[in-house]
Amino acid sequence: MEIRENIYLEFDIKHIETNISVGVYECMDMAEATHGVVTVSQVKKSMFIVSVNVFDPDSGIKKITLGAGTSPGSLQLRSLNVAHCINDEIMDLQVEHGTPVHVTAIVENYAGRRSVFHSTAVVTDITPPEISDVIFNIETHINISGKASTITSTITGQWNVIDNKTDIKKCSVGKGRSSDGSPNIMPYTYANDTMVTFHLNSIAHGEVLYCAVKCVNNVELTTLAASGALIVAYKKPIIDLAQVQFIAEAIAAAPISDLPNKFHTIYFSNRSS
Repeated sequence: MEIRENIYLEFDIKHIETNISVGVYECMDMAEATHGVVTVSQVKKSMFIVSVNVFDPDSGIKKITLGAGTSPGSLQLRSLNVAHCINDEIMDLQVEHGTPVHVTAIVENYAGRRSVFHSTAVVTDITPPEISDVIFNIETHINISGKASTITSTITGQWNVIDNKTDIKKCSVGKGRSSDGSPNIMPYTYANDTMVTFHLNSIAHGEVLYCAVKCVNNVELTTLAASGALIVAYKKPIIDLAQVQFIAEAIAAAPISDLPNKFHTIYFSNRSS
């Protein structure tokens, strides 16, 4: 049986000599792939980036509609809405820690054909990294060369950090004069390991320093941990007014003649109640 379909086209022709070309093409479904078409990544506590990797060389993409749920094809987290961007769309989803997020994408071309794609699950992470065993030490040395002298302080530190959900993106270390993490001596500097060494010059004797470790996971959640007080010390103690006193709490059992020769005089104190 022969099937005929009539198509009517209207043209607004302003000039008599106008060439018009009309082509008839068969509407084909867009090619579907079962993996990698829709990818989802969490970039902040409640922010997700959705990428839809699909194209239609014949008709072109007219629109992409996105929705999200806790299981494939479900929409309880976000109902279907037209994406503002063809490639990357930002989704703000208020979900609890550990919630699986599935995204559904409905792609429509200019021929009116639609295809449905589903992402793999992304488990939500709203917990920051855990930093522990923060240990920092400081050593200060005076280097004398002729009549000139320089003061150098060496700070070494180490810590442990873990994030079982999205892993660690980076850690950085800063130095300041307070334990609240304000790096007013040295700004936060990237650390490629959990051990660092810094050198400081011309720090005053008795100054108190703090080191702060800041770690960020792959969804931009941050944890801050500060060291204990690090005291710069390179001057000798002043002992001009120091005193040493000997106070015997009990009578010595040995005769005085048996004591070492360096003890010339011993005063005994008999305390009675």
